Amino acid sequence: QHQARPDSEDDLGANPQAASHPSKSSTPSTDGPKRLAGPARHRTNATSESERASTYNRCHSPTDATATDAAFGQLVLPIPFEPPFPLHQIAAMSLPGCANRAGNLPSARMLSVLSIAGSDPTGGAGLQADLQVFHAFGVHGAAVPTALTIQDGLKVKRVLPVFPTALLEMLRSTLDAVKPAAIKVGMLGTDDAVRNTLLALAPFPDVPVVIDPVLLASDGSPLLEKRAYRTLRDLIFQKTLVTPNWPEMETLVGDALPRKRDGEAAARQLLEELELEGVLLKGGHREADADDLLVYRPGGDGEIKLEWLPGERIPGDPVHGTGCALSSAITAGLAQGRPLREAVIEARHFVRSAIQNAQTLPNGARILGFS
Repeated sequence: QHQARPDSEDDLGANPQAASHPSKSSTPSTDGPKRLAGPARHRTNATSESERASTYNRCHSPTDATATDAAFGQLVLPIPFEPPFPLHQIAAMSLPGCANRAGNLPSARMLSVLSIAGSDPTGGAGLQADLQVFHAFGVHGAAVPTALTIQDGLKVKRVLPVFPTALLEMLRSTLDAVKPAAIKVGMLGTDDAVRNTLLALAPFPDVPVVIDPVLLASDGSPLLEKRAYRTLRDLIFQKTLVTPNWPEMETLVGDALPRKRDGEAAARQLLEELELEGVLLKGGHREADADDLLVYRPGGDGEIKLEWLPGERIPGDPVHGTGCALSSAITAGLAQGRPLREAVIEARHFVRSAIQNAQTLPNGARILGFS
């Protein structure tokens, strides 16, 4: 089992003198491996396949009790190790070298996606659903909660916003750590949360951002205080995509949208006013068909295209978390380099399949089934 290597004299406990005598701590002992003082180096400069394989063998020898590699200036702790992959596969990984503090194998830089949203303890929506979607798309999901909710999949009983300064600190720390390839923004809850999210995302203008403007829960419970509506428009400004349902679009533009052509005009207006790349107006709340409207700039040259995407109503009781899953699936597709329209089309197919495979909780709530 891996043991942490100290980075300072404080880590040496009762033996601070060991820092000036590294050779003493590198001597094998029958009492078990000793910690090596001083900073540990976890990467090598090996670049060829043979060098990577050699490095791998030195770092993970199954026979040596303890091995010191002078070339790397570190003590390699004994690891009872069976390679999980053939050595030629490990040697081909893009970041060669010894295991890090957690014992992870060398690997390429992780493709990460960040969700900023409320927590749903049932797992059917919010951050928990977003992370399941990211996993299904094969990307690493990071998550910053904007609020805790007390709900059961049928009704939201209470919303507990995260303290504003804590939210801002989490956002800045997480953004710095994972460097997301794309970001999804869902429920924010309060005006403070909207403002701090806007502040945290400001240094990342080139990262695709998908905003699901969650205003109300499916049961009608408010999920964003009304004084935040104006600030929400500031957050949406110049982002990649916004995905309102029909009632949310009416709130964003401040007008009723009784007909399809009214939705078209509103989506185009929002795209132009807020300088967006795209607007996906979801039609599931309409009494007629469930078609979605995608308004976007296909060439990035100012041309605006409107496209109705055919939808279908799947028989059965309502399913919790469909909007969350759709926006997070689009975000994952953008992170993987798909064009906006392609990411939207793929995400709609993904959510349709998840609805068809929906599962029922013991209390009767239906949640998406991710296969």
